[in-house]
Amino acid sequence: MTSTEKDNFIIELQKQNEELKFQLDQLRKLVFGSKRERVVLNTNPDQGNLFVEQVQRALAEENVIVDRKSVKKTKPSRKGIKRNVFPTQLKRIEEYIHPEDLDLQSAQVIGEDVTELLLLKEAILEVRKIIRPIYKNKDEKIQQAPIPPRIIPKGMVDESVIAHLINEKIQHHTPLYRQTKKLKQQGLSFVKK
Repeated sequence: MTSTEKDNFIIELQKQNEELKFQLDQLRKLVFGSKRERVVLNTNPDQGNLFVEQVQRALAEENVIVDRKSVKKTKPSRKGIKRNVFPTQLKRIEEYIHPEDLDLQSAQVIGEDVTELLLLKEAILEVRKIIRPIYKNKDEKIQQAPIPPRIIPKGMVDESVIAHLINEKIQHHTPLYRQTKKLKQQGLSFVKK
């Protein structure tokens, strides 16, 4: 072997050594490094990248945000801030509040301030009273209309109560003992779970 061949061989071994060190460092980071989700980039050249532009824009915005952090922030003006608006399908109950010492017949309205507050009314319990008169016709035959069918035969609750209890149990994960407690607070002491 000539000296140039030896030098080339040494250079090649050094490159291979550096590559192996790099791979070892990467494996150590993978095994012993912090555990978090890692992004695996697509290495297939035949498959296109969908979000390249979005990622580049996000990185550019990140750089802008980092630059903005060094600048002292000023408090934004309240002129551009808008309040939340309640859905239009909700029922509105209007309440007028007038000054106490004002004669309303002689005063003229020149404007008004409107404040909307969200109001919650609890479920209203009512008793459905089914009255079935008993008739006696000319033939001395007694007749009465049959009671409408119910989900729970001989039960004392309407379908609406059952639907409410199921909704509370399934959708809102309210245990039955809490539902029973709520009904007892409304005066229904005979309800049991």
